[in-house]
Amino acid sequence: MNIYFKRNPFKIYEFRSINAFFKQSKYDTVLDLGCGKGTQSFLFAKQCNKLMGIDIDAESINWANKWIKEKNMEFLHGRIENLCFDTNKFDAIISFCVIEHIPNYTKVLEECFRCLKTGASMIFSADSLATIESPQDITKHKKDCLVEHYFTKREMEEILTTIGFSEVLVAPIARSKFSARLFSIMLHRNNGFRMGILSTLICYLLIRINDLFISKKSKGIFLIVKCTK
Repeated sequence: MNIYFKRNPFKIYEFRSINAFFKQSKYDTVLDLGCGKGTQSFLFAKQCNKLMGIDIDAESINWANKWIKEKNMEFLHGRIENLCFDTNKFDAIISFCVIEHIPNYTKVLEECFRCLKTGASMIFSADSLATIESPQDITKHKKDCLVEHYFTKREMEEILTTIGFSEVLVAPIARSKFSARLFSIMLHRNNGFRMGILSTLICYLLIRINDLFISKKSKGIFLIVKCTK
């Protein structure tokens, strides 16, 4: 599986967690919000009729349109706070750690609600860092990764419910002390969160295993969210 393109064990965990909720049919049209170069979009496009990606970074969109030639994929340059799509267009919206980078994240979620069909779902991840105890680590991550806002589980539930979403599920992941230690170590490495393939696989498995063997908690490094219009 070509998911190891980033060689980041946390990103793999995010991908697999979102994919667990992604149950689309071959007839569905899906939007990847903040798609970047479309690598993750490519993996999801195999499961639906059409996948459209949108991102504010023109260089990434140009790269995606040049190198990804799947007939059921389309990449557009644009702002996600004002989506250039009709109301009730999409059968699902997916997004990987995007909204925490947008100052007006509520507007983004309102636009997603507008563009979803009734009964359709949005599945996405967001940074939380709720188990990272070092203020210095949080400050460094916020600066290095251009984060505008970190979300708590309760806050995310309240925002989505206020917008009008129902069946709101917010699941913290990477909840263990092992995950927090690994995150801190990787944050300060010269290579950042990029690892060798074998190290990536081992760390990914250890992150998941540690989550399995601790009690369910409301805090984690990331949030996986599913909500329905």
